[in-house]
Amino acid sequence: MRIFLGTWFGLTVLHQLTIGQKLTARIDPYMHFIPIWTFFGPLPGTTDAEIVIRSFDANGIATPWKHLSIFEPRKATHFLIHRNRRLEKTVFDCAAHIQSMLRNGIPLSMIIASPSYIALLNVVLALTALPSDATKIQFMLLESSGQGISRAGAVPKFTSALHDVLQGSTNE
Repeated sequence: MRIFLGTWFGLTVLHQLTIGQKLTARIDPYMHFIPIWTFFGPLPGTTDAEIVIRSFDANGIATPWKHLSIFEPRKATHFLIHRNRRLEKTVFDCAAHIQSMLRNGIPLSMIIASPSYIALLNVVLALTALPSDATKIQFMLLESSGQGISRAGAVPKFTSALHDVLQGSTNE
């Protein structure tokens, strides 16, 4: 067990360096097992992940992109309990994983089948109030320079496939 954990730790450290990512991509081509650090690492995280969604009716007419509110404004009580933190972290980690797969040339067919993509799709479906005539839904990942900042500078990073919506599952 020590050998396994030591090897995993060594690969994780190596994966933080640009030079090492080519080797770790061969060992873990879908980036499922080797984590990347962004807090105290040499390249700290400075962006947030945002999600916008739109739906399509039976005629294929799309609604305008609408921001999916995930980040909760901070409150004093969050020092003790912050229930929404898991959702925020899930979205951020899944978005980072999808972007990592894109950078590593993973085919879109594999990305759409990944746990990160499926988790984001579930978040979108659970939190979205869809119009009653919606037949399909699509989401887009945006990268912004932080919450509370105007979304005008947000950069599109990934657009999902169109997904069928079951009638009666509109969350309104």
